[in-house]
Amino acid sequence: MTLHFEWFGFDDAARMALAHGLRKEVFVDEQGFSLEADRDEQDKNALHVLGLDETGAARCTARVFADAPGVWHAGRIAVQRGLRGQGVGRLLLAAVADKARAQGARTLELGARQEVLAEAFEKALDQLCSLPDEKMVSLLASLALQAAPGGRGRLIFSPQGRAQIGAAVVAKANEALAARGAGALALAQETRPLRGGFILADGPVEVNCSFEAMLRLRREALEKPVAEILFGQGKA
Repeated sequence: MTLHFEWFGFDDAARMALAHGLRKEVFVDEQGFSLEADRDEQDKNALHVLGLDETGAARCTARVFADAPGVWHAGRIAVQRGLRGQGVGRLLLAAVADKARAQGARTLELGARQEVLAEAFEKALDQLCSLPDEKMVSLLASLALQAAPGGRGRLIFSPQGRAQIGAAVVAKANEALAARGAGALALAQETRPLRGGFILADGPVEVNCSFEAMLRLRREALEKPVAEILFGQGKA
């Protein structure tokens, strides 16, 4: 993929909307941060960049601003999920560094810890989704038993998950439920766009047991120890 980078200020409403859209996709929708936390006052003082592909579609974004004389700070570095691991982030950071140097920066600080942490959690999600079928069935059946100990409800999978392991998960969970003298779960006909796990539906009530939801809920508790592993200190 060929990218070209366009720089702009906060007053460029059209480009700013594209950058905010990418940041929402990555930081809010994927990583679970609030919209308010992403759109801080520093946006007004920063230089912003969009990486556009051959069709003009925005694929990545970042911002950079002076933090002190000669010291510039780069952050809000966001790359669309499908393009990660393909060198797009490296090209984006090179463009940011060139811009900062052109503005007189002697030091460029990267506010990239959240991006690195996000990558760690993304890899954890990928590993969960890549479990062999036998292990996946056992994991999801166990999760179903925890979510529905009485054996009530329907399990909703992704289209691929339903076709590949849905029936086996329900059968394994129901085997354990029968041994308890409990009810039986059903395999829902409908599907949802999940990357792993399932949704338990019981009448109007739904319990999100997708891998994405579980990692998001655990992220706050896990970020400190993960940051200690990645960075050697507690604060992310």
